[in-house]
This record gives sequence, structure tokens and C-alpha cells, in this order.
Amino acid sequence: MTIERLRCFAAVTRHMSFTRAAAELHMAQTAVSRQIATLEEELGCRLLERNNRTVGLTPAGERFLEGIGPLLVLYDKTLAETRRVGQAIGGELHIGIGQYEGRFVSTLVKEFCGAYPQTEVVISAHQYQELVNQLLSGTLDVAFALPVSAEYLADKPVELQELFPAKLCLVLRRDHPHAGEKVFLPEWFRGERLISLSEEEGPCSLAGMKKKVELWGLALKEVRCVNSLESMLLMVEAGMGMGVVPDFLQGELSEKFALLSAPAGYPGRDQFVAIRRAGRQKHQVDAFWSGIASSHTLLEQVRRLRDGEA
Repeated sequence: MTIERLRCFAAVTRHMSFTRAAAELHMAQTAVSRQIATLEEELGCRLLERNNRTVGLTPAGERFLEGIGPLLVLYDKTLAETRRVGQAIGGELHIGIGQYEGRFVSTLVKEFCGAYPQTEVVISAHQYQELVNQLLSGTLDVAFALPVSAEYLADKPVELQELFPAKLCLVLRRDHPHAGEKVFLPEWFRGERLISLSEEEGPCSLAGMKKKVELWGLALKEVRCVNSLESMLLMVEAGMGMGVVPDFLQGELSEKFALLSAPAGYPGRDQFVAIRRAGRQKHQVDAFWSGIASSHTLLEQVRRLRDGEA
């Protein structure tokens, strides 16, 4: 049983997809499947239930994942600490975030700084188009973003790590007539105003948001664009309309607001991603980048989102 085999299993369970796991690991999908099959042979039991469309954990798989998660974190932490002592990684690491990513990235950076105290981390917030521009210019080393798609960056010299899915939700005032529902029906919001945190162009464009709204079947009065999450929430709180936010903000918003998910099958699920320029970077950038996928912060975020969907 090898650490690479355990990483394959962890990647498949993180994405619940052999295709996405293979992309993350830069392996062929057949190679990932062979690793999982060998692991199951070694353990003498099935860890995953899969068919042509879905992947799920068996009870044995759930127990195995629970056990190897801390093991992988400890393994990577040991490697990182050894490299830190041997290489004395220092310098600066410039990280860019968009409008929604602050809390997650702050815990991830705290974890990194604990392993690499000699590295000075600088975090700055930008519009999503500006994030890409500063990343390509070299001003930023790593950027975190919600709505950046692989298609938008297909012709750019960048590397992406897909971290976890982020489903778009409506954010309503707590006293809204439909705030207590589990999912929304489009006819409930006929004639209402949507307040969108969007840009004129780029990976989080207003045109892209309007397209999603049309696919949701919402017949709205208008879509009003604002330039910050705080502005959106102030307008929602004032009764001026409803907003759209990713579901991982659940638990971070005040009790004045309620999130309402689209029904299953509706569009609006994007991958929260980390981005950097292609090719080998400074030691501190490589160390941060390689540690993202196996960090305790990411594993906890994936677990929290999975429990929220259960």
C-alpha cells in the first residue's frame, strides 16, 4: 500500500469523480481506476460504489477515508517541515482573492505560515478580471476564485487546482416569505430585483450572471450590478432585492439572511479554484501550491460541504 495509492483514493472521494481526480493528479483515468482496484484488493473489501454516472463511499470506504485523511495531512506536514528546515524557505508570497474567498483563504494561509514561518504572505482582494491580469503579470503568485472556468483560462499560461464545488444560491432577508424553503421555485420571484456582484466583462461578467438567471427560469424585474459583497448584503437587508452568493458562505452570513438553493439539475455549480502561472515558480510558491490539496483546511471544507448536502 503506497502513499500514491492513498492520494488517488482521497482525490476520488474529494471530487466523487474519477475524471476530476485524474485531472487533479495528472494521471490517466484508467490509472486512477487501477490504483483504487488494487487498494480494494489489498484491503479485501469495496471502498467505492460506482456506476456510469455516480461515485459513492461504502461504509468501509467512509471509515478508511476518516483514517487516512489525518495520515495524509501528517505525511505532507512532515515533508513540508523537512523541506523547510533543509531549504529555509523565506521570501514573499503574494496571494490574490476575489469577493467571497477571504475566510477560507485566511485559514489556509494560517496553516501555511505555521509550516513556513520565514515566508512573508501578502493577501490582496481584487475584481476577478484583475486577479487574472495581476497573476499573468507576475504581481500575484497564486489567486483563489469562485467563478473562473477552465474555458475562460484555456488560452492562458496558467495551472488550475479545482478545490471544491460551489453552488450558487439566492440570498434573501430572513423575513422573506420564501426564506424557509429548501429550494426555490422560479415563479416565487417573478418581478423581483436581483442584486448581482458582477463585472462588465471577464470570468464573473454580468452577462454570465444574466445567462444563469435565464436558465434558472427567473422572470425578474431587473438585474442590478454592485461592486462588493457588502453592498449586495446591505441592499438585500434594506429590502431592495435578493442576491446571489456561493453556498460555502452558509454559516458565515449573519442571521438577517437566508440562503435558498436551486433545485437539483439547475445550472449554477462552479468549481472553486486556485490558479498560478504555468511552470516552476519560487520555492515558497511551489511549497504553497503543492500543499493546498492535502491541507487540513481543504479537507475540512470538503467535509463540511458534503455534510451540508447530506
